[in-house]
Amino acid sequence: DGILGLAFQSIASDNVVPVFDNMVSEGLVSQPMFSVYLSSQSEQGSEVVFGGVDSSHYTGQINWIPLSSATYWQISMDSVTINGQTVACSGGCQAIIDTGTSLIVGPTSDINNMNSWVGASTDQYGDATVNCQNIGNMPDVTFTLNGYAFTIPASAYVPQS
Repeated sequence: DGILGLAFQSIASDNVVPVFDNMVSEGLVSQPMFSVYLSSQSEQGSEVVFGGVDSSHYTGQINWIPLSSATYWQISMDSVTINGQTVACSGGCQAIIDTGTSLIVGPTSDINNMNSWVGASTDQYGDATVNCQNIGNMPDVTFTLNGYAFTIPASAYVPQS
């Protein structure tokens, strides 16, 4: 267990060539891509595929989102909506996709608005919590990226143990 950094050399410590870049340059992968499957089932496990995708983990087509910066996995986000109302990222904003965290971080006003819509309470440190008994009544959250809407149900955005 641990974290394997898959960002770009431009942000690497001491300008070290990232592992995946080495895999590509040495011809160890069939395509210069990797995919990540995050399982909610601990016994099933999550998965990283180097050189392609595992089509058993999705249905439909893949929607490719262009990077807005080749540093972190940074993209342009159009909006965050709940029940058809824009609750964050009004007018668009930058976002970073990071499999190393389960948090959603952003401007305080946007995060507070999202928390209000989902019924979350915020503690003195800014951490938000919800009553897990309310998950069935909590709204879906839709992240729109490059014109594609990705709707996440509460059962997916609230970690449960």
